[in-house]
Amino acid sequence: MWSFGGNLVYAASQGALLVLLAKLGSTEAAGRFALALAITTPIMRFTGLELRSIQATDATGQFDFADYFKLRLLGNLVAMLLILGVLIAGGYSPQAVVTIALLALAKFVEFTSDVFHGVFQQQERMDMIAVSSTIKAVASLTAATIGLLLTGTAQGAIGGLLFAWIASALCFDAPRALRMLRQNQPRKNLFEVLWGRAGAGGVHGFRKLWELAWLASPLGVVRLLLSLGFNLPFYFLALYGTPEELGVFAILVYFVAVQRRMLMNPSAQSACPRLARLFVAGHKTRIHQILAILAITGGLLGVAGVAIAVGGGRALLPLLTGSEDNAYLTGLVWLMAAAIFANLDAPLNFALVATRQLRWQVPVNLIHLVLLFGLLQFLVPRYGLAGAGAALLYSHLAAIVMKTLLLETILWRLKPIATPSGDSAALRFDA
Repeated sequence: MWSFGGNLVYAASQGALLVLLAKLGSTEAAGRFALALAITTPIMRFTGLELRSIQATDATGQFDFADYFKLRLLGNLVAMLLILGVLIAGGYSPQAVVTIALLALAKFVEFTSDVFHGVFQQQERMDMIAVSSTIKAVASLTAATIGLLLTGTAQGAIGGLLFAWIASALCFDAPRALRMLRQNQPRKNLFEVLWGRAGAGGVHGFRKLWELAWLASPLGVVRLLLSLGFNLPFYFLALYGTPEELGVFAILVYFVAVQRRMLMNPSAQSACPRLARLFVAGHKTRIHQILAILAITGGLLGVAGVAIAVGGGRALLPLLTGSEDNAYLTGLVWLMAAAIFANLDAPLNFALVATRQLRWQVPVNLIHLVLLFGLLQFLVPRYGLAGAGAALLYSHLAAIVMKTLLLETILWRLKPIATPSGDSAALRFDA
């Protein structure tokens, strides 16, 4: 329930920000913002190594908070260097460079704060994460709106985001997470909690960071592939489409993704620990029942979305984008249809995580990404936004087939063991 509430507010604020950019600025400004997200997010996801998932499931205390904190800062610095390289090699306009650089700084703050959320999740304080997400959503939307009204540009809005995320991290996330850590480790002072005990550096400290990075690296690769899969259409529309088309696509994608982010991902995430215990106990039938319930729910949500797009899309489109172009309406219908298969794909991702067969997810997601690339290369130059929606639909369908076959192969080889329960906390997979 707490996850649903936090995701609801945060997803709504992200969608509202894009709509405000289109209404108060321009559709092109929304497109620049979407392109900046598409460039910075996959890089930050990859170097972030999905550390929060490892941190939240570290029940034995294999690593200290200082290890997670230092590795996250190191990963963020590497990400900033990679983004700088993209800016140098990309040949972007000065406006785009400023937009991407500002958003990279904001993402640096956001991903650093995520390690404090890992403390909340490890302590099973999902209410703290929900409150933090709500504070950040309201503050960022308010600050971004003020920046947008003052400047009329995406850069002004991102400057507001940066200010709000810094304030949220310093005033809520860090103080409360560090207070929890100090309560559990009363003999450590604040410096030792953040950086480790004196003398814990050197070869031993480097070895621990390397061990943690190696443990988390498969999740980092999978997260990169998933993030690229979400953002790849933005790259093709930026290459073959117009700035306005890119902005409209961004608004529609975030509108369509709301059902998955608010309902499907939290539901599948909540079911993940139970699926893990059932997997350890060998209860194949019950695993299939839970996945069937999630699949039916996702399918019905997706069908309802298609019905809304077909029946009310003509009235909805001007409210969201300010455009009545029939080509955009066709694109909305295709995106809603693709959402059906995206909703079916989400539970399979979490089910595969619950099996702990992480290495097999890399080739499956890589094949999905290559297929999506080929479809986008063929469809976007010919059909624009609608082609991007069609490419997402066909690639999600292929991913469902591959992941279902992989999961069934794992379950087929599964043999019940005597362990009464398997403690495996949920790993966070948001698109």
